[in-house]
This record gives sequence, C-alpha cells and structure tokens, in this order.
Amino acid sequence: MKYIVFVFSLAFTIFVNAQLLTVNPAFPTVNDVVTITYDATLGNAALVNQNQIYCHTGLITTTSTSPTNWQYVQGTWGTADPDVAMTNIGNNKHQITLDIDQFYGVPGTVTVLKLAFVFRTANGSIVGRDSDGSDIYYDLVQPWLH
Repeated sequence: MKYIVFVFSLAFTIFVNAQLLTVNPAFPTVNDVVTITYDATLGNAALVNQNQIYCHTGLITTTSTSPTNWQYVQGTWGTADPDVAMTNIGNNKHQITLDIDQFYGVPGTVTVLKLAFVFRTANGSIVGRDSDGSDIYYDLVQPWLH
C-alpha cells in the first residue's frame, strides 16, 4: 500500500511540474544522468526571452532540516558559472544534463529525496521560480523502488 501511495504521489508531482520542468528520464534515481528542460514561459515567467540562463540547484535529502532546506548546492550566485550554464534550445526552453550523484557530490550514505532549482540570469537579478514564487522541486525515485 505504501508503494502505491508513493507512486501516485510521485506521478502527481511530476504531472504538476511537467509543464515547467521536463526531466528525462521521468522517474530518475540519484544514480541517473538526467536532462532537465526548463520552460521560461511558465512558472513566474521572469526569464522569458533571456538568451542565457543558469540553474541554481541543490538537493533535498533526509539530512535537510525542512522540506525546503537545500543541501549540496551547486552554482555560484551572481556569476556566469559555466558549471550551471544551460543550453538555449529555442522557444524559451533551456536544458542542462546532470549526472546526479556526481554533479552534486552526494555521498552514497545520504538519501536524496528531491532535486531543487531556481533559474537565473548571470548576475542573479532576474530569477525564474514556480508560479507561486516558490523554488522548484522534482521528486526522485528511491533506487530500491526502481
């Protein structure tokens, strides 16, 4: 029963975020290489028509002190950080491919629950978030459930 509830919850989260973020594969684990596609016309739409976008990203883990407490944060805010530069693929969509455990440097002893994102211009003066102004989260499937 717990598994069914988990799968339903995960599917709902993915459906809700599917418009703003597209993640391939759709049900990633911490061990996967994922391609994240951000649609700048959705969410708060602050980054519409920006040519170069950077992701600011981290993880929500079992060691996070709250559901919004990012761990293993990547990207230097306010800089044109090449490690988090996204590729403009046209139509206000931007992509980045990440090998999750390697990119974030998360030890195998830590359970990763979610990917966390905001998107920004190089200097961080314009920030893309969810439509309610919150950060953007994407659930990971636990490897033992995959």
